[in-house]
Amino acid sequence: MRILIADFIVLNIISLVISALGSLLEREPLNTFVLVTFLLSGIVLIFGGYLGFFVSSASYSKLFAYLRLRREAKGEEQKKEVKEKPEKRGLRMVALGVLLFVESLALTLLMI
Repeated sequence: MRILIADFIVLNIISLVISALGSLLEREPLNTFVLVTFLLSGIVLIFGGYLGFFVSSASYSKLFAYLRLRREAKGEEQKKEVKEKPEKRGLRMVALGVLLFVESLALTLLMI
């Protein structure tokens, strides 16, 4: 959950920086912020869908199983690190995209 909030804050900071640069180009900062947030939500949703769908497919897991078997055959010791599964990473990215989308919609409704 902390990673999701941190990603949300980072993307909002990116949107604020771009809207500040837009205000230097004589654009209205709030409109630029909403537009950039909306575009970032689309990019994050597409990327999250890619991670959740393609990365978690059967062929992807078979490829990693094959690579793991090859690595074990060479005698390398595997590190016992806890890594985030690609499915969870994809779900986190989709949730982040939805949060950004809802934020951009809420700001748009406030502007009307």
